[in-house]
Amino acid sequence: MRRTENIFLICLFLCINGCVRDSPIQIMSFQKPIKKVDIFCDVFVTHDVKGSIDIVNLPFNIDRSKIILKQVSNKLFSKGYQILKENVFSVGLLYKGTSTAVRVIKTKKDKVSVENHPIENPPLFINNKLKYDERKHLDQVVNNLRVYLGNPGRALNKNIPSSSLLKKTSESDSFLILFVLGREVSTSKSIGQGILTGILTLGMVSVYQVPFTRITGFLIDAESEKIIWVGNQYREVSIRSERGTEKVIDKFFRALPDSI
Repeated sequence: MRRTENIFLICLFLCINGCVRDSPIQIMSFQKPIKKVDIFCDVFVTHDVKGSIDIVNLPFNIDRSKIILKQVSNKLFSKGYQILKENVFSVGLLYKGTSTAVRVIKTKKDKVSVENHPIENPPLFINNKLKYDERKHLDQVVNNLRVYLGNPGRALNKNIPSSSLLKKTSESDSFLILFVLGREVSTSKSIGQGILTGILTLGMVSVYQVPFTRITGFLIDAESEKIIWVGNQYREVSIRSERGTEKVIDKFFRALPDSI
């Protein structure tokens, strides 16, 4: 398949150093107790490709965002954290200002196979509960974090000056910023592609598309403006079901220290 700038969203994450399947990478530098947390989640899951352009099912992404936030909140609550904000999410804010363009499925009634879906540039959605000032501040924080996605490990203890802007509208000790990238592939399409490549290569190679989910998270201390915890996980699993999503979230936060 011809690679274009529109596939930037996949290439960005797949080049992450230390990518270990099913094995989350987590490093931390807690120097004081963290109790209150605001959670922000940006989700971008593709469903198919038409030509060289990825297709994004917007209703699915919004539903997954809500489920992920709920499960992350439950997980952190079980570790003793107090969640002050948990309803802030977007679809594709990470790619704001880039050349990324995708076909967008707008409603649950639209079919993936239809080729006349509108082509748009992300972000495709931002929760309207996010006030204008908060949105502007969050834009700056996400922009600061973008440079660390190629190697999340080097983000530890780095200053994110723009996070001080978020503190103006929050009483939290910290801000957890999550980026969730994924690809959903139907079983029939995956098998069909494997059979086709097997035929074309006389059985020497069979390439199957598989779903995957990658989560990268940064916990920023509100007072020092430093990143005190980094998590990164790649798994060849689907988050189509709520149970599948729960398993991914549970494993991702397993190493996060309990709140003191």
